Amino acid sequence: ALGATGVAFTLYDRIKADRIEAARTEYRHHRELELSRALGRAVSAGRSMDRQISKLEHGLYAVTTEALLLLNADLTVRGDIPIYSFEDMRRGRRPKGLVMSPGFGFEVDLDDLIYHIAPGSSPQNIEDRMRRLTLLTPKLLRTIVESRDKAELSEGNLEMLRAQTLHNGAPLTSIYLGFKDGLFVTYPGESSLAEDYDHRKRQWYRERLDSSRRGESLMWGSPYLSINGDLVLSCTMPMIDTRGKLHGIAGIDASLLQLVEALRGSGNQGGAVLEKTVVDNDGNVIVDMGENFLRDSRNNYTVVDGKLKLIRYPNPELLNQIRSRRTGYVVRKENGREAVYFFSGLFAVPWIYIEKLDLNRLLHEQGINPPPGR
Repeated sequence: ALGATGVAFTLYDRIKADRIEAARTEYRHHRELELSRALGRAVSAGRSMDRQISKLEHGLYAVTTEALLLLNADLTVRGDIPIYSFEDMRRGRRPKGLVMSPGFGFEVDLDDLIYHIAPGSSPQNIEDRMRRLTLLTPKLLRTIVESRDKAELSEGNLEMLRAQTLHNGAPLTSIYLGFKDGLFVTYPGESSLAEDYDHRKRQWYRERLDSSRRGESLMWGSPYLSINGDLVLSCTMPMIDTRGKLHGIAGIDASLLQLVEALRGSGNQGGAVLEKTVVDNDGNVIVDMGENFLRDSRNNYTVVDGKLKLIRYPNPELLNQIRSRRTGYVVRKENGREAVYFFSGLFAVPWIYIEKLDLNRLLHEQGINPPPGR
């Protein structure tokens, strides 16, 4: 009887151990499956940002190419095409299309270009150049409205997209041409520009005139404070015509606020998400979903040229791990809990999209809980 009892307990322990191991195996299977799914969502968000950046770059390239063609073309433009300068608006001559935009946060004009002459400069043929460039307005409007996620211009929906852009804003906030002779042209038209503004002294212009950077067709700069007080990222390219003449620098501004909102709505969602961040190869934070990012960024700029003191990614050791692989995830113990970092390298620019999640909460939200005694 004692022997039989001993055998029974041995069998029971073995069955119990087998059940525990089976539960653990099933847990590990579901855990890895959910990690793969979450990685897929993070990668999808990174690819979405890639597409958006590529769309912005394509828009800048197309606008710059067409502007140079118009300026060099053998054509006569109508002399009655209205043109406007910031000086005109200071004197009360305002374009009809200038309206207050809740999305942009200030008055904008989606119908007109506005020009400015840098102090101490004397650009030639301003009226002819501006009337040529006004022929770009339909392309400029399309570039702005289509920078919004999933916005596609088609027959009959222009007015709807235009109204949505005025009300909600757009990732692409400004397109501008800064010429070497002091002529500065911007779209959408707006009224807020300092009288002594000189684009040739701005960060985005100076860094591209550096001969070592001219060979780069398109280049994203560091975040900076725009003339309207907005935090923006600029992408610039040299305006070089078919004869190799450098006319100046063309650029676009992308709103950091809009990029933050895009981060919130993409990738993994829910209470397990702790961070969503885009970091450059040097470890500088380009944009972060955190509530304090925009506030801290505004507090970290220097007075000269609105140049930001860039926020560094807080974990360089982790970043080195991430850099060694283009896509994947890293699980780490932090403050007694498991945190998982999903990452995806972007293709359009040398940036890395990173999501940090509380692993236990992620699994719990999906109904995946560790077996008893684990």
